Amino acid sequence: MSAKLTLVGSPVPWWITVVYGPQHDDEKVEFLNELLQFREANHGPWLLCGDFNMIYQAEDKNNDRLDRRNMRRFPAFINMAHLQEIALVGRRFTWSSERERPTLERLDRFLASVDWFVAFPYHCLKPLSTDCSDHCPLLL
Repeated sequence: MSAKLTLVGSPVPWWITVVYGPQHDDEKVEFLNELLQFREANHGPWLLCGDFNMIYQAEDKNNDRLDRRNMRRFPAFINMAHLQEIALVGRRFTWSSERERPTLERLDRFLASVDWFVAFPYHCLKPLSTDCSDHCPLLL
């Protein structure tokens, strides 16, 4: 879901897109292509956030069962869309399988364009309580 926002007193509108990425691998390529098409059609500051259901580096998972193909696709998308990740403070993983020996992954992210960082230089991304979900809600 995407929306174009203009803050009161600000002359610069910006875009926010909130995603829930597909779980099946064959849909992930289409998902990333759709996001690229959105970016190409809509200029200006862009904040892209949500559960991508993908990781892009080995450090994003607590075991070595890695999908290297999608791990290459995700950073390629980030580079092509000219996005940078907003650093998460205070937590490494955002999802747990909630098993006795859980798989932990960083699936939830906030990405932004350079012009978004210029428009909003003072920001902090923090984790919230995971009491009611297998995901960690994030507060920007």
